[in-house]
Order: sequence, then structure tokens, then C-alpha cells
Amino acid sequence: MARANALPPGVAPPAASISPLDHSGWIVIANGLGMCLSLVAVGVRIIMRQLLLPSKRDDIAIWIATAVGIIQAGLVFYEVNLGFGKTIDQIPEDNVEKVQKVAYTADPLYLATIYIAKVSMIFLLVRITPDEKQRLLLMFGIGACTTFATISIILVLTRCNISEPWIQYEKKCGSLFARWQAIAAFDIATEIVLFAIPMSFLVGLQMRYKQKFKVVLAFSLRLPIIAFAILRLRELDNYISSTDPTLVGALAAVWTQVSMQYSLVATTLPCMTPFLTTVNTAFGAMELETMNEATIKTTNANSSGKKSQLETVTEQRSENGDEPVCLNADSADVISPVTKRRSTNLRDRSSGQI
Repeated sequence: MARANALPPGVAPPAASISPLDHSGWIVIANGLGMCLSLVAVGVRIIMRQLLLPSKRDDIAIWIATAVGIIQAGLVFYEVNLGFGKTIDQIPEDNVEKVQKVAYTADPLYLATIYIAKVSMIFLLVRITPDEKQRLLLMFGIGACTTFATISIILVLTRCNISEPWIQYEKKCGSLFARWQAIAAFDIATEIVLFAIPMSFLVGLQMRYKQKFKVVLAFSLRLPIIAFAILRLRELDNYISSTDPTLVGALAAVWTQVSMQYSLVATTLPCMTPFLTTVNTAFGAMELETMNEATIKTTNANSSGKKSQLETVTEQRSENGDEPVCLNADSADVISPVTKRRSTNLRDRSSGQI
């Protein structure tokens, strides 16, 4: 007699399921959905660069981070295929060791992804910051991120038995959770600094509250990463101390993927055109090395002749240096004497008065 849960002919079983003894479905959903969102975000960024401005260092960094993240996500899918997410009694003995080897390979890639994303955000701040001292401080931040990333990767690669560092199931690794605590502390500290730096730029800036709110909102989108890091650390504690690590570790894997993929998406969101226009006219500088002459771009929004929100973009080199000025319809919201003087000069030149 056929089983009640037998599948009809021609119907394949699901790639993963969710049951008390199988949590692999959670990992597949979190990993797959996060990877799709990060690919959409990087795709939007590529299209934006093709239509508006040439690629910058922050774009290249986030593209590298996304590539590394895709490799890491692929390894997580392979882990699930080997049995990770199920109770350890259901996994063949050979696969148990393979799962640990794959996890050992994926962990450094996870760390590399989140830190390259941080570097991308710092490059963006460098690009919109006019003060040379602030830029120097930001470049020092890139060095700090590189140092933290290197230390974190060394910590995860030298765990437990150095001859077989991937083996952690059924072995006592007293320092393993402490290592992850240090790694989480580095991650959280850098995220706090990445939020505090642009906020410090706004102090004393002559700018309407509505515009300041846009800047604060854009950079605060990374703050949930701190919550994800804390949740991940809690689940890692349960995972490391569990007698059924392949099952209990599913939630740790979920928060790992959520944290990594959200980091990629949150790094791209502040680069959207309306935000950059606001920040550019407010902070006073944007590196546009390839645009040396004044250009005016006008786009019709529909057949009635209405213009787009980004109605007119004017690029002009400053008379006293190489610093370009970017003006658009929202520029009037910024109460900056320097910006007003430059916009007046540009209008006079365009009307032939100069």
C-alpha cells in the first residue's frame, strides 16, 4: 500500500522542508530571498551609473562585495544540500564532515562581504565630503575596517584543532564563542562609527530639517545590521553548545544570511539619485572627475511635456579650484551662502551676462 504522503508521478520533492526535525527550509528562504534582493540592488546601481555618472570606487567595492556574497550564498545552499538544517541523525556520517568543511569555507567569505560593503560606504562618504581632514579620517577608517576584517578572518580560521580547524561538532572549543563575540564587537563598532560620521557632518550645517532628515534616514538604514549581529550571536551560542548542531545551527545560518544580504542592500540605497543630489548640494562637494564642463540635461516625463523630478543638472568647475557644483530643482532647499553664490554665477553665465 502506497504511503499517504507519496508524491504523484512526475512531481519532484521540495528542495527543502520545514518540520521539527528539519529547518533547512528556513535557510533556503532567507538565503534565496536575500540574494535576489542584493542582486536587484546592485543591478539598479549598475543601471544608474550607466545612465547618470561613471562608476566610482564605492560602486566597484560594492560590486566586489556582491560577487563574494554570491559565492558565500552558493556555499550555504551546498551546505543545505549536504544535510545542514536537519537533525544530525538524519545526515550520513561522511556528509557531517563535509558540512563542517563548507561552513569553514563560507565563514571567511561572509566576513569579507560585510567588510567590503563597509568600505564601499566609506568611499561614498569620501566622495561627498569636501573637507580634506575629514577625508583623511575616512581613509583611516578604511584601514581600520581592513584590520578588523583580517583579525576576524584569522579568528575563524584558527579555531579548535589547528590541524583540522573545520571540525567543531562533538569537540570542546571553549574559545569558539569568545571568538565570535569579538568578531561581532568589531562589526557593531564599525557600524556605529559609519552612522556617526555622516551625522557629525550635519552638525552646524545650514540645511532645512526636511533635507537633514533625508540624510539621516539614508544612513540609518544600516542600523538594523547591529540588531541582526546581536541575534546572530545569540543563535551562535545555541549552535556551538548544542548536541544537535546541524539542526540548531539553522537559525544561526538564517541570521548570518540576513545580516550579509541586508548589508549589501543597505549600502546601495544611499546611492540613489535623489539622495545624492541632496547630499551633494548640502555637503558642498562631489567627485565628478570626468565631467569638466557645464552640462544641462533635461528629460520629458510624459507626452504632456512635464519635466522629470531631476529637472536640470548643471555641472561647473569652481573658479578657485577643481571642486564641481551640482545643482537641481531641489537646490533651493539648501540655505548655504556658498551654494547660492555659485548658483547665481551659473545662472548669469547661462543668460549671457558674464
